[in-house]
Order: sequence, then structure tokens, then C-alpha cells
Amino acid sequence: MRIGLIGALGFVGSALSHEFSQVKNISCVPIIRGANFANLAKGVDFFIHAANPAKRFSANLHPERDRLETVEKTNDILAGIDGKPILLISSISCRTQLKTPYGINRLDCEKEVLKYGGTVVRLGPMFGPSRVNDVLHDICAGRDVFVSRDTKYSYSSVMWNAAYIAGNFQSINGVIEIGARNTVLLEELAQYTNSLSKFSEENDDQFPESFIDGPDVSEVFRFIDKNIIGR
Repeated sequence: MRIGLIGALGFVGSALSHEFSQVKNISCVPIIRGANFANLAKGVDFFIHAANPAKRFSANLHPERDRLETVEKTNDILAGIDGKPILLISSISCRTQLKTPYGINRLDCEKEVLKYGGTVVRLGPMFGPSRVNDVLHDICAGRDVFVSRDTKYSYSSVMWNAAYIAGNFQSINGVIEIGARNTVLLEELAQYTNSLSKFSEENDDQFPESFIDGPDVSEVFRFIDKNIIGR
């Protein structure tokens, strides 16, 4: 089977590319910005759309630009894949951030993919060596954090998420949310790292509903020790 991986160089896309390279009888075709989509799509059996940007601040600051990069781009992709199956990599923010352009635009992407007959995987908070600009690194560096300290995150490794998707992409139906099976308070992360970060009052709980197969959230502490603090 040939997988057309749209957004293959991104944080999630690069993890998916690595995981698919380990799966027998799967050939991954990377489709990146500026590539000739029509040519690369020839012979592809299944598409995975992992190209929607994950920068919430930028999306909320420039909602129309974000809509072009998400909803309009998704519609262009759907128009160009000739009825073949597609899975959209999305965000739990589609359920939890519906008062923001970020959540609204990505939910509209989901609606278009589902109307087409595709499937959706929503991801929650993730960590990985190539991601350095996020709440986790802000806490470790003592920078201001613009959500509340009692926010619950289901942190999981981007590689775990990619491996789950690579192993289950053909059996997913409708919308599924994946991530750690439990949560950690941002306050706990701050205490663990002796952070001096100041938090806001806005709660930003991000964890999957009805998903018990994920890893334990405690893995984020090992990631902090090994990749951020280095102890």
C-alpha cells in the first residue's frame, strides 16, 4: 500500500513518516509544501493529512490567514485525491476551544473530511525532541504561561501517537481522540521543575474522551529530565 503523507516534514508528519517506514508492505510518499500534488498523488492508495499548522497563538491572531491554511487547503486536498480514503490529523481543541479561531477552523476541516467520507484522529498535548516552543518548555524555562496552573494535560510522546496511527489507520471510524490515558496538572510540572512561571486564570484542559489505551502521562517527566533539564 502507498500512503500519501501530506505535511511529511512537520512535527507529527515526520514522526508518522518514521513509523510507516517500519511497517511491512507500506510505502510512504511524502507530500510537502510546493510539491506537485497531482503527480505525487498518482498511485497513492490512502492519504493522511497532517499539514494543518499547530500554532494556536498565530491562528487566533490571524484567523483569516489560518482559515486559508486549514479549511481552504483541506478542501483543495479533498478535491485532488479522486475519491480515495483520507485520514485527517486534527486536535482535541476541536472540542475544547470552540470559542477560538484555532478550534473553529480545525473543526470545520473535520466536517469537510467527514462529509467526504474520511476519518479523523484528534491529538492532545505532545512532546518530542524537535518541539521546543510550547507550554512544557515555557514552564521549564520559567516563562509566563497563558493558561491556568490547574489545567490538565494528557501529555504523550509524538512517536507513540504516530505508532498508534500507523498501526490502526485503516480501522479507525469517524472521529477518535488519542493521547495519554491519564492527566497531569501544569502545577505539578511547575513544582517538579522548580519553575517560577506565572500562570493565567484561563483553564485549557486537553485530554481525550473515552480512550484508555494510551501510555501513562508520567512519561513526560522522563522527557523533561532527559531532553530539557538534562539530569
